[in-house]
Amino acid sequence: MTHPRFASFTTRQGQGYGLIVGDGAIDLSARFGDRYPTLKEVVQADAFNELLEAAGICGLIFSTATSPMQFPSLRPRRSSASA
Repeated sequence: MTHPRFASFTTRQGQGYGLIVGDGAIDLSARFGDRYPTLKEVVQADAFNELLEAAGICGLIFSTATSPMQFPSLRPRRSSASA
């Protein structure tokens, strides 16, 4: 059984996230960006099933071969200032 793969990406239109399908991706940030600005918020809200349902009615948006992929960091950034 294969598991769905979600990823963050950068395109000419900016940063987004979506479902990886074969050698392409379905941009789900275009539909859910107001509610879930990044994959971090998707994880926090446990909203993957909601995104998967929406992906079933969306079409392939772009090829992953031409767009760099980024992995989301769930760890908060540390301040470089010393106390």
